[in-house]
Amino acid sequence: MAATHGAEEDIASSIGITVDQLNASFAKELQDGPAFGYREGVESLFNSMKAGNVTAAKAWLILNMQGDRTTAKAVEMQPASNGLRGKKEQASAAAHEAVRGGGRFAPPAPPKLIVNNDS
Repeated sequence: MAATHGAEEDIASSIGITVDQLNASFAKELQDGPAFGYREGVESLFNSMKAGNVTAAKAWLILNMQGDRTTAKAVEMQPASNGLRGKKEQASAAAHEAVRGGGRFAPPAPPKLIVNNDS
């Protein structure tokens, strides 16, 4: 529970001891708990990213460039700055293209007449 920043009172009551006993017996665990929880979370995120989870990969990139968020490097790493669009943006662009009369959803052009009936 210390890994999730749980209150010492809640931790002590869940294992049936007083807060003083908790601090005396588990001082190191209480101190290292948040760092352990963070490490476990980062490892889980990393494993999800390696397994192909795109959301985890994006979160991993953001986590690893926290200090560089305001620099030009962080801006150029963003997918939108490289011309990449998300699924919703791609679908919206395809719909607009179809309405304008282009793209793969556009109706075919009318057939051309071979005979001229104007004369």
